[in-house]
Amino acid sequence: MTRVAVTSQVRFAGQTAYSGFFRVVDLDTGETLLTEPVPESSWRASDPNPRGGLRGAKGVSVSGERLAVANSETVFALDSSWRILGAFTQPFLGSIHDLLAEDDAIWVACTNADLLLKLDWDGNELDRWSWRDDEQLVHGLGFRSLPRFDADVDYRDPRAVQGGVYNVVHLNGVTRCPEGLLLGFGRVLSAAEVRRRRIRAVPGRLAARAGVQRGTSTRPTPLPTDFLPGSSSALVLLREEGGPLDAGRAEILFRVSDVLVPNHNGLQAGDVLLYADSNGSRLVAVDRWSGRERCSVAIPGAPAFVRGLAALESDVYLVGSQAPLALYAADVRRGEIVASYELRGAEHESVYAVCELSSTFADPDASRGVFGSTSEHVTT
Repeated sequence: MTRVAVTSQVRFAGQTAYSGFFRVVDLDTGETLLTEPVPESSWRASDPNPRGGLRGAKGVSVSGERLAVANSETVFALDSSWRILGAFTQPFLGSIHDLLAEDDAIWVACTNADLLLKLDWDGNELDRWSWRDDEQLVHGLGFRSLPRFDADVDYRDPRAVQGGVYNVVHLNGVTRCPEGLLLGFGRVLSAAEVRRRRIRAVPGRLAARAGVQRGTSTRPTPLPTDFLPGSSSALVLLREEGGPLDAGRAEILFRVSDVLVPNHNGLQAGDVLLYADSNGSRLVAVDRWSGRERCSVAIPGAPAFVRGLAALESDVYLVGSQAPLALYAADVRRGEIVASYELRGAEHESVYAVCELSSTFADPDASRGVFGSTSEHVTT
């Protein structure tokens, strides 16, 4: 029995409509066992971005008999009987994108803050890592210098981050690999774009102090983000050598130039790196040492905006798509789709993240749900 947890995001969802869902899908039967809205961000009304932003459910990850799932600023911890163990938030948890659940910790990709945060299962901070503190990595990504991480900002509040240079690399992926942690820098801004944002930061801070929210286009678009020519994406290795994380342990393993929208996810399988090419609607496998592309699998969708990645078996990986909302099992050795699972979602709904559940998880009770009483559990 193979079951997976899936999160999603609904583009252009009105303020009174659900913007993201949590599903449990049985891959053996193709049946969706549970579909439930995830609690909305507390800052949703302050976010003008109708395409993504604070809307929707975000990362999901499982470790043994516990599961972690997030919205934009809150991490929910559940046990294998679907009981909520707790839910927590804090100022660094702004625009969460990915989670990695492990026995002793939950790693959180805090995208607004350009920060990797390590929390225990009660939400207490164990460690943090900012790539901006690694001078070699900063230079390797094409920047002379950048402002250091500012611990005084509430990165959950969209008004707070309009007055600075944040989300420079779009840290949107974290997973375990043999040498440490594999991080996805989904869209690394060009040095020219960062310079432009540093100039705009001054009026942005003044506007924020006056209570003025920067506007965002509400025009429907097929992709959930602005195009930013000159950007790139990268897979970065962060080594763990005992003790706190610090500078000097990161290495760029693979980089893609000419990225318009963010790429997503990342996995290592032996000497192969895999990532979701959201620009090209593909699952791509590259050589770990040379960076040469070994193979790719085209993912259906109009557009696909490929996102969400989980290993199923040798050479077979599960990826998510939009239009239609679906999961696809892709065999990278054969270079083809071997199974598909349509999820029958809302209009403009897109898969965000996916992970396989361990066999200890009970069948979810669709009549009772999971998130119905989360407000009493949230801690800050």
